[in-house]
Amino acid sequence: LQLKSIYPELWNEYESARVVDYHDSLVGDIRPALEILMGAVVVVLVIVSANILCLLLTRSMARRREMSLRAALGASGWRILRQLLVENAILCLAGGIAGVFLAEFVAPVLMHLSPLELPAFSSLQIGGPAMTFAAALTLACALLFSLVPAIESRRTQLNASLRVNTAQITIGRHLAQKALVVSEVALSLMLMVAAALLLTSFWKLVHTPPGFDARDVLTFKNGFSDEQAATTALLSQRLDELTSRLEALPGVVSAAAVSDLPTQLVADLPFDIIGRAADRKGASADEKYVPITVHYFDALRVPVVAGRAFDLSDSHTSAPVLIVNQQFVRNYFKGENPIGQHIRIGAMMGPGFEDPIREIVGVVGDIKQTGLDTTTPGIMYLPTAQIPDRLTQMGNGLLGMSWVVRTKSAQVDVATPARRIFIDNARSPLLSFEPLSEVISASVAQQRFNMILLSGFGIISLILGATGLYGVMSYTVSRQTKEIGVRMAIGAQRGDIASMVLRDAGQLVVIGLIVGVAASLAGARLLQSVIFGIAPRDPLTLAAMCGVLLLTGLLAAWWPAKRAASTEPMQALRAE
Repeated sequence: LQLKSIYPELWNEYESARVVDYHDSLVGDIRPALEILMGAVVVVLVIVSANILCLLLTRSMARRREMSLRAALGASGWRILRQLLVENAILCLAGGIAGVFLAEFVAPVLMHLSPLELPAFSSLQIGGPAMTFAAALTLACALLFSLVPAIESRRTQLNASLRVNTAQITIGRHLAQKALVVSEVALSLMLMVAAALLLTSFWKLVHTPPGFDARDVLTFKNGFSDEQAATTALLSQRLDELTSRLEALPGVVSAAAVSDLPTQLVADLPFDIIGRAADRKGASADEKYVPITVHYFDALRVPVVAGRAFDLSDSHTSAPVLIVNQQFVRNYFKGENPIGQHIRIGAMMGPGFEDPIREIVGVVGDIKQTGLDTTTPGIMYLPTAQIPDRLTQMGNGLLGMSWVVRTKSAQVDVATPARRIFIDNARSPLLSFEPLSEVISASVAQQRFNMILLSGFGIISLILGATGLYGVMSYTVSRQTKEIGVRMAIGAQRGDIASMVLRDAGQLVVIGLIVGVAASLAGARLLQSVIFGIAPRDPLTLAAMCGVLLLTGLLAAWWPAKRAASTEPMQALRAE
């Protein structure tokens, strides 16, 4: 409010101010991606922990006589817990040390591949906080992996007998293992659904029509000296000379300069529509402001749908003109003919920024100027020869100039002669030589990285879930050996035995899928900010991932089922 009262001429109904926390201003752009990836890491950790618990519970079955004997000889529950804690602490410590060394190597590699720009205060070095977190996590895992088997062992010790029926002893543990498998399936489904949504989103993103043809277009940047950009007239003359020399190169079709390349951020400037009542909706607003040279639309093959494109006669001495895109027309001239309408840009921006009243002379097709994942903005294109001197100086000082050069084929070498042209004629080195297709690819690099990382987590969780199910079903078959022998002795066929095992596995998977679907639907809104072109609760994605997990679970149970079906009845009846 104080700023508005001091500088009232710079404010209108579209201008506002808000207070932003400094920390949020540093991490705001990358927070959603980091939160989702951190959530995926936690889910994978839980799945790994569940898998290890399944293995430890199975191991405790083999040690039940040992634990019962220790209890019978007077060992207290605390003594047994200490033994288990020491054993698991050694395993967790080894795993923690290996994890720290792996993180030291992998984290820099991942962040080198990642387009995320971390704030200056962040660091990838394994320092005190990271070591403290790793130590706390290792200790928590050691306690968890010791307490659960100890509690299960305690249930056996309560009988105070080594003659207890072992089948009864294992019922509770077997149920605990099944519960862990159900949890693994549910968590795996959540990760796989998130990965599938990101994969579908990225596919749709890269196949979104950008509104221009990026094939055979080379881009680069340069900056001019303050003397060369002292006035718009001086700079526009030099731009015209450099453009003509570029277009004279063998294999070059057209060339143009622009303030910012497509899919990159551009400035917004306020404007007023001349002749429209101030209280009428759309009489004034802010839209994208893109200075360009002649042949820019030719170089990108952006169609002119009405009026004309800029030509060399649109100089600093000619009548001020303007070209807008179709979205601009839909926003402010719906049902009207925009050609011949007049607009004034930056009327309240202060001395040196005043722009004359401009006539709209053309309408061009829409392009994804601010990114493939954003809605098409309204854009005002201006000849670089007609923008105010202060804006010319500011743009050259802050951003320099970007260039687009269309060639007859990608094999045409433009970089070498272009460098020579700019050094000889402007004493200006060229930077950032890259095809326009790579510029577009870089604009979706963050989405690509998120997709790859989350897909990797999804695959890991799928493998871990299948492994856990395999372990539980293998243990179930081993505990049902005698039952299987009885069934086969009274006439059950091998196919019946296999079906029984697969049915039990299928029940676990289905229960896990039901829980996982509910959890995925509940947490879908967390993905809203990082997906494009697909609903976070897409039913087709949910159904497809459920099918993949169900098939994987049945495949994991197939080997135990086959082993159960191959059991010899007489050998099974002799089993414990």
